[in-house]
Amino acid sequence: MRYILVICLCALGGGFSASMAWPVSIFRGAVLGACLAAAFPAIDYLKSKGRCRSVWTTALVGACFGLLAGLIICPFKLLIISRDGIIPMLNQPLLLIAVSILYGFFVHLSLAIQNRWQLPAYFAAIFFCHYCRFLFSYPYTYNSLLNSLLLAGLNFPSFALLWYVPISFLLVYPPITPPSNYSNQQGEKVS
Repeated sequence: MRYILVICLCALGGGFSASMAWPVSIFRGAVLGACLAAAFPAIDYLKSKGRCRSVWTTALVGACFGLLAGLIICPFKLLIISRDGIIPMLNQPLLLIAVSILYGFFVHLSLAIQNRWQLPAYFAAIFFCHYCRFLFSYPYTYNSLLNSLLLAGLNFPSFALLWYVPISFLLVYPPITPPSNYSNQQGEKVS
């Protein structure tokens, strides 16, 4: 039940983070948020089976769910009106899939880090993915590098926060600490 709630809240957060854009962007943000959150039950299941022990395996599972998001959002086209007319922005299927895989890989890689660098790594991962999203959307020029940095800087905080809050509150597991005195099956203290 907790996973379903997290997936729904992450979908809402992903969609709401794109609410200033077109309806297709809202749909894409919601799908990406839901798919990235859907990786958590799979990762936890694999961990319970002893198959997901490294951060790289976790990142690869996240990339698979990013691929799923890319495949779902590919059929939906987004057109942007510019001074030069209508230009496609992130409408190429392979580009959509590649960016979605980047999100899945880097987000789950950063969240698999279990030390004080987890949160900075997470925000850096979201910023990098947003930067790639905008950079790949426009023709490669010096201005596109600067514009991509600016757009990523303005847009990544909303997705990063709205997606991370449900994860941090609903999927945080308390640290496992062994009791100070162990007892055997008969209830006798073992030193």
